Amino acid sequence: MTRLGHQSNGAERGSMTFECHGTIVSMRADDHAVLSFVRERLPPGARMLQRAQPHVSYEVRVASAKSSSSGLHVISLRCAQDHEWLELARAPDVATAALTAADDAEFRVALHAPSKLFVHAAAVAWQGSVIVVPGRTCTGKSTLAAALVRAGAAYYSDEFAVIDEAGLVHPFARPLQLRSHDGSPGRSVTALSLGGNEGVEPLPLGLVVSAPFRAGAHWCPRTMSSGETALALLDNAVVARIRPAHAMKRIARALEWGVGGLRGLRDDADEVAQLLLDRVGRFRAGSSTR
Repeated sequence: MTRLGHQSNGAERGSMTFECHGTIVSMRADDHAVLSFVRERLPPGARMLQRAQPHVSYEVRVASAKSSSSGLHVISLRCAQDHEWLELARAPDVATAALTAADDAEFRVALHAPSKLFVHAAAVAWQGSVIVVPGRTCTGKSTLAAALVRAGAAYYSDEFAVIDEAGLVHPFARPLQLRSHDGSPGRSVTALSLGGNEGVEPLPLGLVVSAPFRAGAHWCPRTMSSGETALALLDNAVVARIRPAHAMKRIARALEWGVGGLRGLRDDADEVAQLLLDRVGRFRAGSSTR
């Protein structure tokens, strides 16, 4: 990112401020259309604020002589602890600029959340607990989340499992982003369009599943130890490198609920989804008789 002098001249620009999971984000833009686009893509659980000291600030300015809708847009970023603005990206139009700013703002919420832990993972709820599928982009976690929702689970997220101080997992139910077979961005769908629904309350973690997609793979998972289960979550925690103690504390608390762990390659998501729900049902039934 390029360091910039602060080039705001002010009041004629549109602005907005929102809070999500304890992180406050402000944004200013030359073009009000940028803010309209961003409002439609606020992180799940965000609420608008009138005025507050932000943890992260954005500025989107038009840098070309073309019309504001089609001209070059420069997206700049400043975190509260920094004195200088950094150029985050350049975008050819309003929609791309807004999408870039909104996606980065979601990441900054995950990075700066003071009490929650954000883990890159899909998450669904089934029979009173949450199944978490940790993994990076293009590992198939959104596809598996969609299959689990079609099989009857409640949708929590396809991007972040949000764990609180008590070890409970909170919904972060943005639309699922399903990719094409070649890995390129595909379509955006909702739980309702899949015939399911979204979870609304924090629930204990029940099962952690490492199940990356591989064409032709046969689902034959092995049970992970508690240490392997913790590591699968830690490897995908957003703040693992900058706040490792915070990450480990939240993960340890989540695992106190009696969490199972499975690891294996998978192909067909719908087949694996049903097997996972059956596995959780047997695990819960066994636990209730102890």
